[in-house]
Amino acid sequence: MFVSPAGCADSLIKELHHFRILGDDQYGRYQQYGAEQCLQLIGGLQCPSAGCGAGLLPSDGGRRVECDRRLGCGFVFCRLCRERYHEGACLTAQAPPTVEAAQVS
Repeated sequence: MFVSPAGCADSLIKELHHFRILGDDQYGRYQQYGAEQCLQLIGGLQCPSAGCGAGLLPSDGGRRVECDRRLGCGFVFCRLCRERYHEGACLTAQAPPTVEAAQVS
């Protein structure tokens, strides 16, 4: 038995397009969030370049990642710190997202 956050038993929404009631902007954000989560689950990442955000599935586990120009901007970055690609240790470490940061967007 599924119980919703409001406490209603068996209230699972199976048809995801019911969320269209949110309006175009909120529904678009819902779809984008779902796509981003799916990308992360399959080992992908997004281009960190401002204004890009293309979804990438790098074929190898190396640190050097290039945003595909057919999808995005061609930015070459470090997988670990998400800064412009560099040799040697990262100067800044990418902090994992926090619950508070996710709620702000």
